Amino acid sequence: GSAAAIASALAFLVVFWLLYDGICRTIVGLEGYSLAGVHQPLHDEPKTVRRLSSAGEAAQYLNSITISWADTELGQGPTGTALRTGEIQVNQDFSTNERMKPWREFAASHGLCASIALPLRHDGEVVAVLTIYATEPYAFDPEEVELLRHLADDISVGITSLRRRAEAEALAATLQRQARMQAALVDASRALITATSEQELFGKICSIIVEKAGYKVAGVGYVVRDEA
Repeated sequence: GSAAAIASALAFLVVFWLLYDGICRTIVGLEGYSLAGVHQPLHDEPKTVRRLSSAGEAAQYLNSITISWADTELGQGPTGTALRTGEIQVNQDFSTNERMKPWREFAASHGLCASIALPLRHDGEVVAVLTIYATEPYAFDPEEVELLRHLADDISVGITSLRRRAEAEALAATLQRQARMQAALVDASRALITATSEQELFGKICSIIVEKAGYKVAGVGYVVRDEA
């Protein structure tokens, strides 16, 4: 029922949070990277960007800024542009890149000098962006960018695998529920034929609902009308 669907959705979110959290923690363990975050586009009117996970000593930076993926001033940074265009975006120097002006002061106060945003995909659609921040300007040379591109591709494969597994499990659960309901309907039809009294019929129906349909409790109440 709905409780099972909610539990499945929560499990799905936890799995992805663990994936993104592990990626971010691994990246900031590498020399030169002080912050990594995974961001998701929201399909609301202002095109909000929601942070799914982050790690690093400079993580407070992400709490201090506003990012959008709309084609506005707050959407011109690497994260917003990568979400909007689906292309890797490199910011080699916060201090000279005019597109980084809205975040320059905050970045400097946290020792961030450069950044790169890598789109993460599922079935070709950008579902998130991994943004990595470096403590030195021009940290992302062509070789580094290519290595990180392969990393993003590998993560995208993992995302697709997890989503397809979750979809398959959800479908299996739906089919199982439908099979239980079908069996319950067959038994209910049989009860309609075999029951010798209203009380017996209701008792059988309640038992079928609990035993075959998978519900915990079932009962029948009578309406008592005031004859006066």
